[in-house]
Amino acid sequence: MFLGIPSHFLPTLKGSQCLAHHQLCCRHQQGWFGLVMLQTFVEAFNSQRSLCITGRETLGRQPIPVEGLILAGLYENLFNLAVKLPILAAAFFFCGMLPAATFPIGILCLTIILLLGTAFGIFVAPWVALKRDVDHGMNFLPLVLIATTPVFVETHAHSRLLELYRLNPLSWLFDVTRDFSYGACSSFDVVVLLSVLAFLTLFLPISWFIFRIARAHVVERCIQ
Repeated sequence: MFLGIPSHFLPTLKGSQCLAHHQLCCRHQQGWFGLVMLQTFVEAFNSQRSLCITGRETLGRQPIPVEGLILAGLYENLFNLAVKLPILAAAFFFCGMLPAATFPIGILCLTIILLLGTAFGIFVAPWVALKRDVDHGMNFLPLVLIATTPVFVETHAHSRLLELYRLNPLSWLFDVTRDFSYGACSSFDVVVLLSVLAFLTLFLPISWFIFRIARAHVVERCIQ
């Protein structure tokens, strides 16, 4: 009789351990995914914001178009993102999770994160070249993003940082990327994704236009 008690509770305990292990793996996978998203944005931002500093010799030559420098940084960031994708696939496999049917849209969201970092980097590049204090302040951007963006965990209603996350538009995009990758997307995620695409479609050309106009002034003030 007493020997049957442990065997009676054994399946429950084993199931609880499996559930706890699965939840731990999910948290780890979300952390890896968040780090990939953050690193993708920061790398794209940093590579473009330093265009006027690292490419000062090239920008001094008038026949060289600025689009060449922008595309060179963009291609490098796309290659780095392509290298990270197998790591994400390995994280899914390690956690026993199969990519959802909407996972390709999650990859599209990662590309949008990269393009947003590119657009913001191009936008601040002239100011970074003219004001070195701005360049030094940008070094703290990863710390600010970690504090105000759900990098390691997904935003949920019981989070104490929910109100802070809601003030950061990047948080919405991070959550949407997770939802599409995990197959938990909703109509609200579609609305957020379309809104970000609309903003990116307007902001990226505006950033490029401002950088192109400011190039002559930056070359005159800082390079020659």
